Amino acid sequence: MAMTGTARRMRRQGTVPPVPALLPRIGIAVLALLVVAWSAVLWRDDRIGSEASNRLLMSKQLSDAEWAREVERLRDAELLDPSTRWPLARAQAYLLRDRPRDAARVTESVLDREPENVEAWIVLREATREIDPRRAAQAGAEIRRLSPPPAER
Repeated sequence: MAMTGTARRMRRQGTVPPVPALLPRIGIAVLALLVVAWSAVLWRDDRIGSEASNRLLMSKQLSDAEWAREVERLRDAELLDPSTRWPLARAQAYLLRDRPRDAARVTESVLDREPENVEAWIVLREATREIDPRRAAQAGAEIRRLSPPPAER
């Protein structure tokens, strides 16, 4: 592509950087846009997850349909969120609805990703207390390992 006289003159005068010099700037701009977009998604996740979690954990009078809708909203809150906050909130909601097997299943998936997550071990201990006492004892041992009691003086 041939440059016009004006473009050649601007390039000689140094007012228009050559295209290769613009590539890093373009890359940084694209990266900044991606970070802003991801931040917006995480903000959306937090808003949806917080509202759903509050309704599930604080409202005892939810119908089965309302409860299922809020659990689905917790799943929606996991979009691009690497944390385990929403799966653990879902597991706690299952515990409140007397669904310990579902709570244990969700919590085990969290522990597969984060075996040092003491909150997940606590939820697992509560979920398996009646249905799998051996696993509950293992969870208790992990809790003590990860969060030992203070040493006596």
